[in-house]
Amino acid sequence: MHRFNPLAIRMKKMTSRLVFAGLLAVLLGACSGDSGRPPNIVLVSIDTLRWDYLETYGYPEKNVSPTVSWLAENGIVFDQAVVSAGTTVPSHGTMLTGLYPRMHGARSNFHGLYPGTATVTQALAEAGYQTGAFVSVNTLTKVGELGRGFQAQSYPSKDEKKKRQPRSGARTIAEAAKWLDSVDPGKPVFVWLHLWEPHGPYDLTDWGREKMGDYAGMLKDGAKMTHLQKQTSEIVNSKENVAALQALYAGEVNLADRYLGKFLEDWKSRNLLANTVVIFTADHGQGLGERKKMGHGATHAEHVIRVPMIVSDFRSPRHQRVQTRVGAIDISPTIAQLAGLEQSFNWLGSSLLQTESLDPDKPYFAEVELRTQTDEQAVKETFYDPNAVAVWSGDFKLVVRKGKYQMFETSTGNSFPKPLVLTEEPIMFDYLSGLIEAFQKTKLDMTSGEVTEEQLKELQGLGYTQ
Repeated sequence: MHRFNPLAIRMKKMTSRLVFAGLLAVLLGACSGDSGRPPNIVLVSIDTLRWDYLETYGYPEKNVSPTVSWLAENGIVFDQAVVSAGTTVPSHGTMLTGLYPRMHGARSNFHGLYPGTATVTQALAEAGYQTGAFVSVNTLTKVGELGRGFQAQSYPSKDEKKKRQPRSGARTIAEAAKWLDSVDPGKPVFVWLHLWEPHGPYDLTDWGREKMGDYAGMLKDGAKMTHLQKQTSEIVNSKENVAALQALYAGEVNLADRYLGKFLEDWKSRNLLANTVVIFTADHGQGLGERKKMGHGATHAEHVIRVPMIVSDFRSPRHQRVQTRVGAIDISPTIAQLAGLEQSFNWLGSSLLQTESLDPDKPYFAEVELRTQTDEQAVKETFYDPNAVAVWSGDFKLVVRKGKYQMFETSTGNSFPKPLVLTEEPIMFDYLSGLIEAFQKTKLDMTSGEVTEEQLKELQGLGYTQ
């Protein structure tokens, strides 16, 4: 196990301001000297996908995720990847900007990017890439404003909303296929594919039905949002209900994996795959009844913030597993390097392509979604703190909420890190708490968007708020 070496911390005696300035100095180098055509790039984000429900990351059931396993066999698997928030729009905002939510502006599903925030997609489009976003819920583009730079944008329309919101992965990949029919084969493409299936509610899939066996409880026909929002105590206090919930969730993971497989089969049939790099990840995970916890959002729990991360370069397929922690904030620099872009602004992340250069002590931060007075549930929640922050470095994680600190020792295969007494690692605590203090002093602004009644009702229907 890698242990943090306090003597190697160059920043431990700096002021909080200087510590954070050091983080801002992280750069992305220009691309390699490859003079050939830039690769096609596919960013796949599966909403609410837990890393430990994939066979690649140790899920015990066979064939739950064969497509992801195939990507892993042909790519770099990062065993410890974290997102910047356990909420959809903030997390995707980080993927596309290389910034933390309080810097790019989308600190909740109600707020969009700051007007001046640039995305890596814009740089790709300016460099000649054909760019398309095919997402399964419209908050990702209409509300979150994450569509900047995408020449083609596909998300559920108003007519689709009346029938079903969000739309199925089958419809999303079909829209992507239509667009591919129209692209110029002589120019590279960048596609963002977002699938929603593992997000609640959970339908009863063939996989889920088989794994539930003779279960005849409240979730026998699936888990509706009323179950997940208003009957959580009935679920978490019953081992049978928790097992059924987890089987339903695994069934949705399996369904998303099958949709992804069809998408990649189509990609291969068009002779695109051989010059393509696929970046596979999730925006956050989900509590599924473990320790009587459910959901995601305003939490820094490991099973919510930790996600899968796989980079498969089909120009030269290879399998590698990396234990060094990485994050969603590293995706934009990786995309930029793949495209050979000269950096026009600084990202806080690092490219995932040079695995030997990754710093095991590099800090990664996670925030919580920004809630407003419109959200009556948030007003009532005593645990909620808009400035709650988690930071990881080396084998350690520190969380602060309402002025109280919790410290953990992390490990590769554990969804519940080992709690530590703060006095056990005093130097590490001083270092991490200094980083958090500096991070909290960055600009916090809720003026990037107003919540309309229509938007509120839509997000209520998706389970984001009561």
